[in-house]
Amino acid sequence: VLENKISNLELFPNPASQNLTLNISDEHSVSTIHITNLQGKTLKTYSGFQENVSVSHLSNGLYFLHVQFANGETVVKKIMKQ
Repeated sequence: VLENKISNLELFPNPASQNLTLNISDEHSVSTIHITNLQGKTLKTYSGFQENVSVSHLSNGLYFLHVQFANGETVVKKIMKQ
């Protein structure tokens, strides 16, 4: 698991209340996106690239957004739901 290795991955706003917007230069290389809680439980999975990721279903708190690429790399970003 790599944190912030791919610098061309941006997400905003963070903290978010409804939706996160992902900005990835090579969006076609994204295979899956997962949101997990602090215990590692997957709460939501998206297949392929999603520009807008809903966080409205989450309770306020800290989560992780895992972006898995076709080459096997995974980038993890901390996200805050408020």
